[in-house]
Amino acid sequence: SEIDFRNDSLIALQSEAKLEDGLSATIQLMSRGKNDFQPVAEWAYISYDINENFRLNAGRMRIPFYRYSDFIDVRYTYNWLQPPRTVYGFDFPGYDGLSLVHTQSFGSWDSTFQFIYGRLEGKIGQSQATLDDIAGFNWVLNHDWLTLRAGYNRSNLTIKIDEIEQLAAGVDTLGNAVSVDLSGLSSKLRADGDSGDFGGLALGIDYNNMLFDAEYITYKVNDSLIAKTDAYYMSFGYRLDKWIPMLTMSKSKSDAPTELLASIPTSLSGIPFGPA
Repeated sequence: SEIDFRNDSLIALQSEAKLEDGLSATIQLMSRGKNDFQPVAEWAYISYDINENFRLNAGRMRIPFYRYSDFIDVRYTYNWLQPPRTVYGFDFPGYDGLSLVHTQSFGSWDSTFQFIYGRLEGKIGQSQATLDDIAGFNWVLNHDWLTLRAGYNRSNLTIKIDEIEQLAAGVDTLGNAVSVDLSGLSSKLRADGDSGDFGGLALGIDYNNMLFDAEYITYKVNDSLIAKTDAYYMSFGYRLDKWIPMLTMSKSKSDAPTELLASIPTSLSGIPFGPA
């Protein structure tokens, strides 16, 4: 019923201070329209150049789940108005921890390997979430017109998704009503400290005037009702002077572990009891 430009509007300020003996400090303040332009320090970390190939970062940084994670808010670094939401469907807040980056050249190839470890607490979408013991890596190889990337992350995840919480609470209520302990089942429905995996692959080609980008992700949370999801996009473009007509196709597939619901005792399966 109205036109609103606030949701995708943002203002950011990044500052870097060079210190002594290979040390530097970086902070990025971000004000997003969808959050009423409240400023947040989404990046705030200290870097130490161990040598010409290794850099250690400590503080608050963005988890490199995706190819464009580090500069997802700098829109002119990619060719869409925004990346395909089937893959880039979650706005992850920054994590607090460490990042070790190794850069190296092998002939005509440039390699960047990053290892991360830390913890995240904040909102993922509309749900409050905590990711403990995040550990992962991503590896990017560049060769002239070709970019290859692979990444994997693992953590212990707690996330309060309203629909799942209502279902789990209904199962507990049902168990109490009929004097059957269903706490094990309700715990399996919830994501309450369960291990989760996130993996991704990406390919980028910028050859003469032809552009091709593809990215694939997969994630799952063990022992919870959160659906295992696989998603990808493929994007084709051709550079015509200042214009790049593009065609992008994306798809996602989610399989909820409905076998968890099959563990409800048969004697209780026919009892209608509230949200359960």
